[in-house]
Amino acid sequence: MPQSSTPPRKTALESFKDTIEALVMAFILAFVFRAFVAEAFVIPTGSMADTLRGAHFGLTCPACGYEYNYGFKNDCYFINPRSSQSTFDKGQIPNWPISVYPSRIRTHSGEPVCPMCGTPALKEYNQYVNNGDRILVYKFFYQFQDPKRWDVIVFKNPSQPQENYIKRLVALPEETIEIIDGDIYIDGTIQTKPQHIQEVLWIPVFLNDFQPEERFVSDRWTQPFNPAAESSNWNIDQTQRVFDFNGSPTPNTLTFNPDRLIPLLRSFAAYNGLHANRMPFISDLKLQFVIVPQQDGTAINIELGKYGKTYLAQISPDGQCKILDQDQQILAQQKLEPFQPHKPVQIAFAILDHQIKLDIDDNRLTWQGPNDPDQWGYQPLTQIPPTVTLTAQGAPCSFKQLGLYRDIYYTNYSGSNTKRGTEGLPFTLDKDEFFVCGDNSPESYDSRLWAAPGKNNFGMPYRTGIVPRNNLIGRALFVYWPAGYRITNKMPIAIVPNFGEMRFIH
Repeated sequence: MPQSSTPPRKTALESFKDTIEALVMAFILAFVFRAFVAEAFVIPTGSMADTLRGAHFGLTCPACGYEYNYGFKNDCYFINPRSSQSTFDKGQIPNWPISVYPSRIRTHSGEPVCPMCGTPALKEYNQYVNNGDRILVYKFFYQFQDPKRWDVIVFKNPSQPQENYIKRLVALPEETIEIIDGDIYIDGTIQTKPQHIQEVLWIPVFLNDFQPEERFVSDRWTQPFNPAAESSNWNIDQTQRVFDFNGSPTPNTLTFNPDRLIPLLRSFAAYNGLHANRMPFISDLKLQFVIVPQQDGTAINIELGKYGKTYLAQISPDGQCKILDQDQQILAQQKLEPFQPHKPVQIAFAILDHQIKLDIDDNRLTWQGPNDPDQWGYQPLTQIPPTVTLTAQGAPCSFKQLGLYRDIYYTNYSGSNTKRGTEGLPFTLDKDEFFVCGDNSPESYDSRLWAAPGKNNFGMPYRTGIVPRNNLIGRALFVYWPAGYRITNKMPIAIVPNFGEMRFIH
């Protein structure tokens, strides 16, 4: 039999040489990947919050337990009033716990307040500042296809090309943009957002699952849904976070307290904190919940108001679903399976971007309304708060996981005289010019407000307010390292990944 032979062992020098070659090859591949495919960036500011977060505090409400983010702004926190350096430098993040309360208040920002129950953060609470989200950017993406509206893009800062900015693309070359009541109009037509993007941009203003403990309840918070005088068959279980309807042959209605609704719809964003500025109402809303019928024969109505007009979602015991206007004219209808006893059904009724949508589990009923905001009843100088009601009739049922959401609002409000592309000031783009806005509109310095002409890397100027095609870097792709966790409170670096917040960017 032939004798088996074993390959000769490599010498230590040969093994070291192979290791060096592997490391060099890995370095070359990483360099090529970074240069031509994707590159990591850190979100520098809160202009895209809460879609993407800059340096921020991660807070938990002491009253209701709701978790929210509050932006850290360098110029709002004093290091030591007696030292030569009074505030943190741009981009500087302290590596020691500091008070979550800013030392001074800026124009659009204020103190940290829970967006669910209105309870302020504890004044004695000190915390580490989290770094901004770390993201992967698909470089040269736009070498192969044209940018699309609603893309989140990275580009060179118009006035300082050595810096990178990140915003949402809202207008494309040779289009005319005008922002009316928070909505984007292109060439006079309102722009609806794709479903996967819209889901990211809904902002919760009330989630019934988050209610303050009894010791925190005061004039600051009360249950906002109140039964009408004649609606005695509702049982609101604060402990279980459930609305129980005991059954009735006549309609029984819950109404969202307008006094609670008004402050919730004034563009308040928890990331910016509570401020005293008078902001516009936001009229695009969604009411969402899970209904659990106890018997056959349950009927429900959901009413939302916009500009003083009301719209109704009607679901009958036989499964007939309708969207009606205030004159009871049918705008859309569809027959579905009727409710089944003890089978949960998720329902959402929304008015947004001049559409009305009724979602029942995986089924959707949609009505496309008129394009002209005047036909909806919009009056620029008149602020009419929306209405929100929920009515049940027939067999008993329960409502769980109830939440009220508002749409993103591209505000015209600004302390600057420059409001490019806003209401009454339409802005037309030329070839290879793009218009961008931040999702955190009141705190975003973007195409609406840029005051100086931009310039490219060679010093060549271009029009104020636009991003030229040559300044595009790529499309934001994935949050690979959101704010992590610290092993102990004494550790300044968060080294434990937060896998639940890793996500694709829409």
